[in-house]
Amino acid sequence: MSVSTFHLLSLRVAYGHSRGRAGGMLPECNIGLNPAWSEPRTEAYTMENSLHLGPLDLKKNGITSPLLWAGLAFSLLALLAAWMLLGSQAVPQPVGAPGNLDRLAQQTFIDQTGVRIVLVALSAGGGMIDLRYQVIDPDKALIVHDEDTPITIIDEASGAALKTLWMDHGHERELHAGVTYPNLILNVGGVLKPGSRVMIAIGDARLEGVIVQ
Repeated sequence: MSVSTFHLLSLRVAYGHSRGRAGGMLPECNIGLNPAWSEPRTEAYTMENSLHLGPLDLKKNGITSPLLWAGLAFSLLALLAAWMLLGSQAVPQPVGAPGNLDRLAQQTFIDQTGVRIVLVALSAGGGMIDLRYQVIDPDKALIVHDEDTPITIIDEASGAALKTLWMDHGHERELHAGVTYPNLILNVGGVLKPGSRVMIAIGDARLEGVIVQ
């Protein structure tokens, strides 16, 4: 159909009496084509002229990479804060299987360090070790903040020592008796597995036979 035909085209739709309903004639509807629509395009239609919301159009739509990274960083910090809060309020649980630690050895460790080890478990897909300790004596427990003698997890099978913190646990944080605090230590090389037996070292104190959860 030619362009001139489109210019002259007018569609008239007339509706008769509605079936099954009372009433007269429905109003007539005139549907005409806007002549401007039939004008030839003066520019080539390309994909760039269409609207896209895909990943490649982030900058085009005002969303920049720095903004995305800022959002991701904020979300990560919020999750970490929640994890730290829940960890500090957690009810202490016994380390490993019941009776796997000698009570005398545990008490000796507490007397030396002022803390009770309550959990050693893998997290983050095995890439980190979640070590939690309950403060018994806040003054003695300050040793856990000593940079010269950091908390160290030693694999009893291989002798590998793991002590690199995922992030600073805050040397200025005040410790309170009865509160359980978390520490995230990197499981470098995936040395530890569920069921591994480890020794916890803080300063000169040692606690052997701890089972990794």
